[in-house]
Amino acid sequence: MIFRFKCKACNRTFGLLPSFVERYQSVAVDVKEQVISELDNGVPLRVVAEQLDLPTQPYSEKSLWRWKKKWDRLLNVLEPFFWQTVLSRIPHLHLPRGSQSPRSSWRWFFLAWDVVRGNFTDSLKVGCLQWLVHLARLQAVTV
Repeated sequence: MIFRFKCKACNRTFGLLPSFVERYQSVAVDVKEQVISELDNGVPLRVVAEQLDLPTQPYSEKSLWRWKKKWDRLLNVLEPFFWQTVLSRIPHLHLPRGSQSPRSSWRWFFLAWDVVRGNFTDSLKVGCLQWLVHLARLQAVTV
């Protein structure tokens, strides 16, 4: 549900998007998180596209690739804000080192989110990409 508000000054209507919806997108952020996670785990794009269980028509490999590229760009922009927020709330966060450390920015992000999720009481049921959308809105970055 998208809440709509009308400005009394200019008579324009504005919509308030929930964190699980991106502007002008028909797929929930959770679905894109699943795609990004599987691609980052090395699952081939063709397999991810075939196995994606959606109530709609299947999405093309090209669409999934575009989603990944868009979220890669967003992660590059928001990664400093993410770590700043995480470490300001949990300065004693234990991160793996050496051979145990993740090999990609996404793996670091997913790992950190799994660790800190419980410390963000307002975000218990929010996926990590939803939280990135929230961070983007706070930083006025276009999603």
